[in-house]
Amino acid sequence: MIYSCFGGTHTSPMAAGIHLGLLPRGRPPTLEELDALPPFDRLSLQDLGRLHLWGHDRHGNRVATVGHGGRLEPIRTAVVSALSTGGGTPPERIRWVDTHDLLTPALRAGGFLSRRLGLAGPGRLLVLRGLTQIHAALEQRVQQVLDDLAAGRCG
Repeated sequence: MIYSCFGGTHTSPMAAGIHLGLLPRGRPPTLEELDALPPFDRLSLQDLGRLHLWGHDRHGNRVATVGHGGRLEPIRTAVVSALSTGGGTPPERIRWVDTHDLLTPALRAGGFLSRRLGLAGPGRLLVLRGLTQIHAALEQRVQQVLDDLAAGRCG
């Protein structure tokens, strides 16, 4: 189970946190709750394409996140290829959920300020605003994944 987004540092970690029960359901998380997630607002451009493993969900699936920098297909191809050849996981068993389409102007600006310019204070406030705006849609997307996994559907 892989959640991806542009930088791998905001939206996909929130999705993984919801998936694994590390974040509350039914309300947007606080900045403190988000900050407790290992890669939240800590990755740089050098981390694009690197898989960050989070552990296993209640169905025994490994959950990971990755940033693709707007180059989803080459990153997805490389990660799936590495997992299938080196990790023994057949490509059809890898569920990939991209959250890049949920990005708002606040998320884009906040991520740029925080990660690229090093202005974490104002950047994080904008990121939090953006994540609050997309929370319901992201939670719904994660719930669909959990429902599919519970029903034995993946890939």
